[in-house]
Amino acid sequence: MAKFSKTGYESGASDIPAITPVDGEFLLPFGNTPHDVLQRHRAALDGVDLFPASRIMEAGNRFERAIHDWFEDEFNCEVATATEGFRSENCNLVASLDGIIFDGITITDHTGVSHDLKGMGVIDFKCPTYKPDNPEGMNYHLQLQAQMECANGAEWAILAQLDRVSCNWTISVFSRHQGMIEAIVESVNIFWEHMEKDTDYPPMTTTEANKIIEGNRRPEPHDLTTKDIDKDCPLSANDRDQLMNLAETYHTSKGIEKQCKADKEEAQLAICEVLGGVEKIILPDFNINWTTSESKAKPATATVDMSKLSLEHLAVITEVADKIADIKPASTSRRFSLKGTS
Repeated sequence: MAKFSKTGYESGASDIPAITPVDGEFLLPFGNTPHDVLQRHRAALDGVDLFPASRIMEAGNRFERAIHDWFEDEFNCEVATATEGFRSENCNLVASLDGIIFDGITITDHTGVSHDLKGMGVIDFKCPTYKPDNPEGMNYHLQLQAQMECANGAEWAILAQLDRVSCNWTISVFSRHQGMIEAIVESVNIFWEHMEKDTDYPPMTTTEANKIIEGNRRPEPHDLTTKDIDKDCPLSANDRDQLMNLAETYHTSKGIEKQCKADKEEAQLAICEVLGGVEKIILPDFNINWTTSESKAKPATATVDMSKLSLEHLAVITEVADKIADIKPASTSRRFSLKGTS
């Protein structure tokens, strides 16, 4: 379906799961942080697309029209196609709706519960490769709540997913939740404050911190071995105390991590010795696999120094012949995995 929100100028409903915290924590859908979304909008103002559609995403966009028609036929209803973006009255948010159902619908969700939906609602179509594991995940919930916020008057939303493997529907129904919508509006307002003031979100990962927090490039360290902070240091005495505690936690964790790695290796070796030739075991709380894998014989890759060809032609030919004859023999090994059953 068409995308009507304009990146760089307004938020789209698909941005919402990444920029709206839930219980104080960001969801990081597909690994995307709020800063990633911020960078995407900033780059769009310069005409750069940091998140071009993959082939899988492109397939979803192209198949949605067919899914729309299939839904209408199978559920005997009319789904109106949006021809423009729907704008929130409360924040800079625009939803590109896949469809609108004006006259209600009775539909059964993926859990077997029947819903008699009255009046107007919105519908979002998706065509994942496989049946979704969590069709009512919070990321879906936030996106559909954002769409209801933009489609003023919508009290319900349907997420209709038709996976490409089984071609079966997975239907989820969401009711309007005013608390979530208020959280979305607040998050969108915060996002556009960052855009207008050219400020950033706090980093969500150490990798992100490495990229967005600039260093002072001072070659000499600031000496915080005493409580007397040197005049050039921007940190406070409270910062010093916090750093001491965090550094102790980090150092201790490194030691624990090292010991855990050693304990894990020791336990795995002991398990292998107990298993012997047995490859698969089911325990009350764990599944253990130590299965056999085989690799076929392969010729070694011949590497030739081309500069030798003119002076040592015969020697090079001999060298290549020897290396081509050097065959990597077939080998047999085993692969270990242990997973909890709960």
